[in-house]
Order: sequence, then C-alpha cells, then structure tokens
Amino acid sequence: LLRNPIAESETIRHESERAARRSRRLTPDTFTVDGRLDHAGEERRVLAVANPAMQRLIIGALETGMRRGELLSLRWADVDLSRHELKVRAETSKSRKMRILPISARLAGILEMARTDPAGRAFGPLDYVFGDAVGRKVKNTKKTWATCVLKAHGHAPEWEAGGKLSAASRA
Repeated sequence: LLRNPIAESETIRHESERAARRSRRLTPDTFTVDGRLDHAGEERRVLAVANPAMQRLIIGALETGMRRGELLSLRWADVDLSRHELKVRAETSKSRKMRILPISARLAGILEMARTDPAGRAFGPLDYVFGDAVGRKVKNTKKTWATCVLKAHGHAPEWEAGGKLSAASRA
C-alpha cells in the first residue's frame, strides 16, 4: 500500500509526536540454535526459562497488549472472567483513560489457574492479578525479564554490583 488506510481514521487516534519508537519484537518461529533449526520460536523459549509468575505476565502482555505498569497494577476487581473482559483503570493507564479489553481463551485459562493463593483461598478484589504469591504488588520485573531473554538466547546473565547487567551480557 502507498499509505496507511487507517492513519486518518477518526476512530483510531495517534499521538505520533509523542509515541515511543520501538524496534524490539519477538523473532519469527524459525531460529537457528547451535546449527539446528528451532521451530519453537522466541516466545516459547522465553516462556520455557521464565518462572510461573513471569510466564503469566508475559502471556498477559502478549494477549492484551497492555504495558508492564498496567499489568502490574491490575487487580482482581478489574477482571471479569465470566464476560472475558478486563478493565484498565484510568489511574493506572499511561493515557489516563479507562478501557475494556477482551480476555482470550489462553489468558482466561492462565487467570483461572492463578485465581487462588498458595493456601487455596481465592484472591480478594483488591489483590493484584500479576502480584506475588499472596497478591501483593510487584514493583519491578526488569531484572527477571532481562534474565529470561538472555537465557532464552543461550546466554548466562552476569550481574555487576548494584544489580546492573554486565557489559558482556548487555552486548
């Protein structure tokens, strides 16, 4: 196409001057590892090395397109599994606008399994969906994410004092 057919749509509004430019995307399903063809793809490799909490967060991001901060702020009161919807509250959204998002069958299954704490009690409405084991808010997942990506690509992450990724691992 010579131009984007929805770029001038009144339904979809763009803030192109303020939009963040992203170049990092999941790689296609074919990836060479040690001379072998791996059809699992980057998503499967990252999920394979992630702990269960990070797996839920990754699947939540992939299935909804929500930002990390929006996912980490999501409470069980915002989830309606019977209607397959979740609500991103205005106060937790970057745009400061409330929105309702559909929950895919894949994400619904993940959320259903995560609905209870380790003692088997259902989380309360104010507990965090992507929180810790007892529903408390998780503040940051950057180190866990970096570790998963490096391990998924066959690298052992090295950390410096102060929790910074070493120059070799960053490269």
